[in-house]
Amino acid sequence: MSKSRKRVVIHEDDVAMSHGANMAFVELSALGNCSSGSVMVPCPWFPEAVEIAARDPSLDIGVHLTLTSEQKPYRWRPLTSPPRSAGLTDEYGYFWPDVPRARKAHPEAVEAELRAQIEVAAAAGIDITHFDCHMGTAQMPEFTAILRRLGEEYRQPVLLVKALSTYNPASYAGPLDPAP
Repeated sequence: MSKSRKRVVIHEDDVAMSHGANMAFVELSALGNCSSGSVMVPCPWFPEAVEIAARDPSLDIGVHLTLTSEQKPYRWRPLTSPPRSAGLTDEYGYFWPDVPRARKAHPEAVEAELRAQIEVAAAAGIDITHFDCHMGTAQMPEFTAILRRLGEEYRQPVLLVKALSTYNPASYAGPLDPAP
């Protein structure tokens, strides 16, 4: 195939956020309308997503690395138990609902959480095909090195955009400085 030929991947993220998201992924994949998806490991419907992956190993499933929980009142917590001082959670122990506050988390806490999400997905039997990021949070300049390192370590492609400033999460991420 020519290198100049473009391919389109129709990707559904937020798998495991809800039963509806899981069923949409299954149905759209069966129809050929969806090429891949990614699971949010901290979400309550992750066990159902694991069952779906086990029933159909042909599904292309990545990990939608999660550092925010924006749905109200439907929230989720980190898999790790970071101290409040790590900046990863609000006063109730849930992920922050927005990217600007999540960006203030300590990189060590972020890496531990992302690593835990990857390890839980793998241990659950998901044949991980890639990493991407919920609300773009782990793609922010403060965490890009972590994301790249995890991709290399786990030998997985990572969704990184050419220009963060033109990427939709930039519209709600706060000030962007590509050199943290």
